[in-house]
Amino acid sequence: MRQHLAHVGWHLFTAAAVVSLVICVAALVIWPVGHWRRLYFKYCFGVTQIEIQTEAGTLAVGRYEFPRAVPRGWGGATRDLDADSPSGPFDFGRLHKDRLRPDDNLYDCVWCPHWFVVALFGVMPTVWFVRFRRRRVRLLKGRCIGCGYDLRATPGRCPECGTIPRLPRNPPMQRTAAGTGALK
Repeated sequence: MRQHLAHVGWHLFTAAAVVSLVICVAALVIWPVGHWRRLYFKYCFGVTQIEIQTEAGTLAVGRYEFPRAVPRGWGGATRDLDADSPSGPFDFGRLHKDRLRPDDNLYDCVWCPHWFVVALFGVMPTVWFVRFRRRRVRLLKGRCIGCGYDLRATPGRCPECGTIPRLPRNPPMQRTAAGTGALK
């Protein structure tokens, strides 16, 4: 049961790492565009609109709430940068606008530099790759994928942590014997 949960956990971690990698790559792709154009994507849910925007090296996520329903669906555009758009490399912020009158829009927004998004969402894929590589090397060398213990003497179960190993397609002893021509 414990191994099954660990296996499911590894798959969930892999899925989260893939999503994180997609966000990281998307931020890397739109980063240079945001220095010369204002680019935004939005989706309207009726009275609520979610917007992602890049401008002058920053990435912003905003939420509008309109007093009346607006058409549902996706939208987006590119525009020239405003004269006051340039921002520094450490431009983090939050903006909140309440309704002053019943026909006003409610607005919330947070923004941060692109490098921060890339660094934040680049950590999980990096950790996944290191763990994947370590597990693969251990498996190919005939070691326990959990703790790294040498399993040549006890191939059925790891005496250190109790893990039941998956057998590699070509364990080290078979590779040695195959290389000398002993397995014919």
